[in-house]
Amino acid sequence: MKKYLIFILALVLISFPIFETKPQITFAQTSNQELITLDNVETFISRAGNNRSAYSSGEKTASAYLAQKMQENNLSYYKSSTSYIYEFSVGINKSQNVIGVQKSAKDNAKTVILGAHYDNVYNFNGETTYSNGVFDNGSGVLCLLAIMKELTKLQLPYNIIYVFYGAEETGLHGSKNFVFNLSALEIKNTIMAFNFDSIGVGDYTYYYSGDSANSYKEIFANNNYNIKEMPQNKRINLLTNFEGYAYTHIGLMSDNTAYLKKNIKCTTFFSGNLSHSGTGYIESENKNNISHTKNDNLLYITENYPNFLSSINNVANLTISTLILEDFEERIEKSNNEINLFFLNNKVVIGSIFLVGILILFALKPKSLRQKLN
Repeated sequence: MKKYLIFILALVLISFPIFETKPQITFAQTSNQELITLDNVETFISRAGNNRSAYSSGEKTASAYLAQKMQENNLSYYKSSTSYIYEFSVGINKSQNVIGVQKSAKDNAKTVILGAHYDNVYNFNGETTYSNGVFDNGSGVLCLLAIMKELTKLQLPYNIIYVFYGAEETGLHGSKNFVFNLSALEIKNTIMAFNFDSIGVGDYTYYYSGDSANSYKEIFANNNYNIKEMPQNKRINLLTNFEGYAYTHIGLMSDNTAYLKKNIKCTTFFSGNLSHSGTGYIESENKNNISHTKNDNLLYITENYPNFLSSINNVANLTISTLILEDFEERIEKSNNEINLFFLNNKVVIGSIFLVGILILFALKPKSLRQKLN
């Protein structure tokens, strides 16, 4: 009997670490796993709903579903909260961010932030678009959920904050609320932020990390996932103003904007076509637009964009393979950070440049034309 007891005790001791510890990370591993499937998309649509318009009951329902996913992955609450859902006000309206934390066992660990907006434009400015938001931005949400599921299996040397932003479509309000309430210490301890917005529909998938030629964006270069850096010559958008930014930039039209304004390193992933012959951004040269239209539904997308799921999986796999690099934190913190866009976002400076330009053009006009204008 004594021998049997010793055998059972030994078996328990051998098994104990298996049940009590997470698997250790294997650094520098790369993979191309199918993390997001059609079933995942269908489940998200059925649970989060087609109408996730900012401030709506549908947006609130979607936030509850995302909070449940955080609970399933055993995330901690953010700061001293007792809920994953953080309500905020935009005028008389209310929306909510959904925030959870994967805590590192490392002492004084710094933080990586991963985010995606979950609202859509099913109803927008008093009109019903019937846009289900599968592309914009169900794709980003599904990408982040898949990343969360994989990373929470691992022990990482930094904390990860997962954020699903509300009310993005009405002015980036969720990300502004989250980022602008970070303390100076929290900003200092943030290694980098990632943003996932509208992936898988379009001719190409891009990443944008800032305009400097020698920046932290190099960590994504030469990847094996068919994700391209945003080309410099297509960064200007033809809009004169966007969300208070005098310098309107295609790379600054998502939730990464708030981070860059606070000089926090941030990469955003999106899809479209910036290799076309015209100016600005288009989704595809040969297909109808999807975003903010009734075409943003699963049936239309799967029939017209066969690479929809593989593109989202590519972004998820690239993000995971980057975050598990053994020297990720060191490489990011040593990289230069030329992302302060104050000059180009200063309305006084930009207004002065436009005024000088107009005066120069006026001075170059023929005398007869100047007389007509006068």
